[in-house]
Amino acid sequence: MNAVVLRTIAILVSAALALAATAAPAPAAATRARCAVKHSKTVAKNRQVRLYVTRDREGNRVLHGCWRANGRKLRAAAEYDDDYVTSGVYRDVLLAGRFVAFVFEATDISCKAACPPDYDATRVQVTLRDVRTRRSRFVLSDAAPRSLRLSNAGVAAWLSPVAGGAELRVIDGAGRGRLLDTGAIDAASVLLRGLRLDWMTAGAPKSADLTPF
Repeated sequence: MNAVVLRTIAILVSAALALAATAAPAPAAATRARCAVKHSKTVAKNRQVRLYVTRDREGNRVLHGCWRANGRKLRAAAEYDDDYVTSGVYRDVLLAGRFVAFVFEATDISCKAACPPDYDATRVQVTLRDVRTRRSRFVLSDAAPRSLRLSNAGVAAWLSPVAGGAELRVIDGAGRGRLLDTGAIDAASVLLRGLRLDWMTAGAPKSADLTPF
């Protein structure tokens, strides 16, 4: 086989390889493309999930999760405000593995002057959602700002303010809003890794093994 023929074959093979590379996107690029949404802003992301925010027609934030493996999307939370008596906002959004957790505060003062003296206009809810299975776990519980913790085992912990300190509560297989401790809990010491929760109360170290769902 002469040099001209060999050179021609080499050129054709190179062209074929280049065409294949442009026609089939790399796996990582294809995965990213599945969760790409116009006019969205990424809140958090990992190899499994992209969390992002869009705006509805009134300009309110809508939180979504996207499962990268197949591009399936989940509407996790939606804010609202009628500019009159009702509103709802989310905060403290966390992502761990395939799980997302956040606190949602809903306010309703529609009763106005007829509200009972002990009426609490704001309802606080801690929510944990599985982006892959689309399952949700939630509980009505006050949660101190930035106290929410989440692990990739699908459990969450937070501090609920009370007189004289705080309550440490969790969502796990043994309960939703389960009380673990109360008192002078150091918020900065609360550490959740997998199913292991560590914290300090009045300077004393404490720990608990949580239960998977």
